[in-house]
Amino acid sequence: MTNEQLAYIAGIIDGEGCIAVSKVVRNTHKSGYVYQLHLVVTNTDRRLLEYLKETTLLGSISIHAHAAESRSPAWAWSVGSVPARRLLEKVMPYLVIKREQAALAIEFHEKCKRRPWVEKGRLTKEENEYREWAYETMKLLKKKHLVDLPRQPRLSTETLPMFEHGA
Repeated sequence: MTNEQLAYIAGIIDGEGCIAVSKVVRNTHKSGYVYQLHLVVTNTDRRLLEYLKETTLLGSISIHAHAAESRSPAWAWSVGSVPARRLLEKVMPYLVIKREQAALAIEFHEKCKRRPWVEKGRLTKEENEYREWAYETMKLLKKKHLVDLPRQPRLSTETLPMFEHGA
């Protein structure tokens, strides 16, 4: 993808997207649930979502389940797990509104690589606590304008080429 495409996709994610750490009930797991990274963009114009799918070669498009009868049908482009993290890493320099959410999502996915149900082990107490913290913190970041969060350190201008002085 070109830098222009990445910047455009970041703008779509900033305006129409949802970056989430989901807590999903799974009776097959000892804890009863798993945490998953998701990236979803919802829009009433399916062409935008087709652009995202064709440009990124990621995700799937489906009718959005929450579309009210009185409104136009809405569509959702969904990407999960590793592909979501990789796309967020690529668009990170261009994100404005959802930069902190993307940073947390990337960190969450990196720290939660270990899958005990595959490796025949259990999550430690600390691993479970981190997953729950990431889940709760992501919810707070979505309400940032309503909640006082601890101040985040600023990223260096090296990671923000479009914000360099004089650009």
